Amino acid sequence: MKASRNSGYIAQVLLIVALIAAIVVMGIGIMALLTKPNDPEPTPQTYSVTLENYHYFNFDDLEYGFILARVEISSNKPFSIDLQRMTTNEQLTLDSIDNYKNPLIDAGYLLNCPGTDETTDRTVNLCLFIPIINTSASEAVLKVQLDRTYNASFNLLDSEHFGTKEMVGIDEVTTTFSAQVLKYRVVSTRSFTVEDAEGGSVEAPFSSQSQVFGFEIKLTALNTSTTIEAATLTIEGAGTYQLVNPDYTNDEELNLLGLTAAPQQTAYLFFEITDPDLDLNDLAASSMTLFLRAAGESDFVAVSSAP
Repeated sequence: MKASRNSGYIAQVLLIVALIAAIVVMGIGIMALLTKPNDPEPTPQTYSVTLENYHYFNFDDLEYGFILARVEISSNKPFSIDLQRMTTNEQLTLDSIDNYKNPLIDAGYLLNCPGTDETTDRTVNLCLFIPIINTSASEAVLKVQLDRTYNASFNLLDSEHFGTKEMVGIDEVTTTFSAQVLKYRVVSTRSFTVEDAEGGSVEAPFSSQSQVFGFEIKLTALNTSTTIEAATLTIEGAGTYQLVNPDYTNDEELNLLGLTAAPQQTAYLFFEITDPDLDLNDLAASSMTLFLRAAGESDFVAVSSAP
């Protein structure tokens, strides 16, 4: 009986010791959980957008200007970017500008930037083509949408950033004359006559939809003499218009076409406008550009209507 009581006593002691050990182990585990350091906050992804250099190209024989800009975008983490995230202050998205870019490429323009395009998983260096619709603007802004909107600004009046045709692979046009628009006005179609079969003069047969814009031009020969043999008129947003039939004679003004400037001549060029709703009085002078070609030359020279 005594041995049995001793065995029971020992079992109780061992049970108590086991419970105490379990409690201690559990306590240590709980303390370890309570004292375990929190996971560090994830590092947010940040970006930088750097305008490295740019040139602004604005030529009289183009209806719009353009910028070639080298831009670097970098981040502290790997990233990718496409042109859809880049827009201009004129609401042009850079992945949808082929109607501005392709005509220049087709005309032989080399739309490259100095340097090379480089891409890593954290840095993208790009040559961007940015059209400028309003060539009278003083500034353009490129907006890059990443974690927020990053703006790159371009000063369009800074001559240090003006581009030349030579930079984009186009030979500069040389010519034998200079021309200045003195004034312009609507000319009555009834003031034009044409020779009839009998050698007399009759009113020129214009379409009922036609009107005539006349531009008084001072033509100056840079050498001995020059003669204008062809011309067109481009109106921004409306189209390109041709000269009035050269067989038509104006009873009010001298026609510059075919006249020799030696060294100067002042006369009119007449353009037939086939859009009856086009109002000359509503047009800004800067929206109209004449393109003149002298006899013996192959290139047209742009002449602005603006003073």
